Amino acid sequence: MKTPIRKMTLFNSLFKSRRNNQCITDQFSNSIQAIIAQIDKIDSAIDDDGFYDIIQKNTSNSFESNEIYIFLPIAFIKAWIPLIEWKDEYFEQEKNGSKTSKKYNNNEAYLKINELVEQYFNVNPKRNSIIQIAGRSAEFHAINQLLNDGGAIEDVKIVTTTILR
Repeated sequence: MKTPIRKMTLFNSLFKSRRNNQCITDQFSNSIQAIIAQIDKIDSAIDDDGFYDIIQKNTSNSFESNEIYIFLPIAFIKAWIPLIEWKDEYFEQEKNGSKTSKKYNNNEAYLKINELVEQYFNVNPKRNSIIQIAGRSAEFHAINQLLNDGGAIEDVKIVTTTILR
């Protein structure tokens, strides 16, 4: 019965007000590298709680944890399948339903994550880590469904991602 409590913790953390600690620390890049390195050492499947635990144990605050939880899978799927014409923007949807269009290149956390992911992909990335991380993105699931239904990678048309805040 422990899992539902942990899932609620993850859920609550993702939807807490972001007004506190909205900046990333000097250790953010080191945290990302440590998270990827830890996942590289795991050969078995990681569930959502396990993934979030790895992130939480390697970050300084919940803002950083949440940014990595949201944007690391997106950066991984983009690096893994560069043939797709990825959108430059995403929507952030607040609890009240309001949506704001944002650019990935204006998000400091995403830029640092993406830089480190590109470095990782240039130095012999591990297949299991790619699947463990990229496989958490909604984009991965949509692409996987299309391919399983007989589509081709050339058929993929990406819509703008919506991130719930």
